[in-house]
Amino acid sequence: MNLYEIDQEKKEIPDNFADQFSVTMHPYGAAFAWMKTRVVPMGTVVPDGQSVPPETVQITRMTPVHVKMMVFTLFRLIREQEKTQNCMVPIPESTLKDMNIEPSEWAAFWGEAQNEIAPAEAPAEIVPIAPVAPVEAAPAVAGSQPQPA
Repeated sequence: MNLYEIDQEKKEIPDNFADQFSVTMHPYGAAFAWMKTRVVPMGTVVPDGQSVPPETVQITRMTPVHVKMMVFTLFRLIREQEKTQNCMVPIPESTLKDMNIEPSEWAAFWGEAQNEIAPAEAPAEIVPIAPVAPVEAAPAVAGSQPQPA
């Protein structure tokens, strides 16, 4: 029996799903709270203006150095996956707004306009992961200015 096998016998490795997160960071460490949306039973009344708090499924702590290396590794993996699969993972502007991220900040981070592959890496055709319905132009009204598409 090797050391890896001994370590794995002592504890159960968490395997969780999360669709929300929060981060607390300071110069000496960071804590990620991974959360998932709660299921609200039928008939449950949620007062107006309130939401059901998410369920925390795990807290992960690490050093700022580890966070920075993890972010870089994820960035590189996402870019490679999008290039290999010839598709982008589109992020709606409403999501950026919810996360308090300016579109210009998002574009600067990814080095591109939102939801586009940088020209040096652009495949012949960009295929979105989810089909997007075309938006029909409104009929022109006499005397009105044409609207940009």
